[in-house]
Amino acid sequence: MKVKVEWVYGSGAEGTPPPPPPQEAIVEIPEYSKRTGDIQAHFYPNHKVKVVVSNYGIEHPRYPMSEKDKLPWETSKQLLAYEKEGRLPE
Repeated sequence: MKVKVEWVYGSGAEGTPPPPPPQEAIVEIPEYSKRTGDIQAHFYPNHKVKVVVSNYGIEHPRYPMSEKDKLPWETSKQLLAYEKEGRLPE
């Protein structure tokens, strides 16, 4: 499944260069469970965007994104330990 994402950049402080023009991208949505979830868009430098569907927040160990892609977020070590022990709810 793909989705079209459109976004604009806000204007900066007075005296700064104007923002880039409006952007758009057609983005592949990685496979997700049959449960419903929130559609979440992640914006990166150089006008890159990734979209995921998940019941979990970005700091949850089961969030469907690599640690590198989640930067600057860092998942709690305690949550990771609970996940490893199978103590987190589905």
